[in-house]
Amino acid sequence: MIDCRCKDSAGYWLNMQCRPLTTAEERRAYLVAKERHERSWSRRSKDRVNPKSKQQDFATHLLGARAELAFCILEGVEWPATVDDFKNPDVPPDIEIRCRNSRWRNIIIRDNDIKKGADRRFVAGRLTEEGVFQFDGWCWGHEAIEWPREDPGGYGAPARFIPVNQLHRLPFYRGSKKAHTPR
Repeated sequence: MIDCRCKDSAGYWLNMQCRPLTTAEERRAYLVAKERHERSWSRRSKDRVNPKSKQQDFATHLLGARAELAFCILEGVEWPATVDDFKNPDVPPDIEIRCRNSRWRNIIIRDNDIKKGADRRFVAGRLTEEGVFQFDGWCWGHEAIEWPREDPGGYGAPARFIPVNQLHRLPFYRGSKKAHTPR
C-alpha cells in the first residue's frame, strides 16, 4: 500500500494524505514502468560505467511511475503515463517528478533535464520507509543551473544535487482545487 502526503503539511493535500493507490492504479503504474524499463534497457550502452542491474533499473522506473501517479492524485489531475515522451513533462503543464528512496535527501537534476525544461518545475519526492510518498519541495529548471555539477558516486555523469531545504515549499497551488495560502 502506498499513501500520499505532502511533507510541509500546509493543509492543501490534507484530505488526501492517507489515500492508498488502488489495484487498478498500481497495475497501471506497473505496466508503464515495465514499458519504460524495456525501452530503456534496450537502448543501454554496454560500456556504461557502473550500469544498474536489470532488476534495479525496473525498480527505478516503478518508483518513478508510482511517484508521478501519487503526485497527480494529490493534485487532482489526470496522469498522462507517457513512455519515451521526452518533449513533454511528467505532469502537464510543466512538472517533472524526481523521486528517490528515503536515504536520498537531494533532488538530482541532470543537464539534459534542464535543456529539455529550463522553464519546468522539478518536484523532489521520496518513498519513505513507511511506504509513503513525500513531496519535499520544488525548483525551476533555470534555478538549478546555478548549482554546481557534481559526481559524488563517481559514475562519470555529473549532475546538480540540490538539498531539499533549499527548494521552494509545496504546494504551488495549481489544478482544480481551491487553495488558501499557508500562513
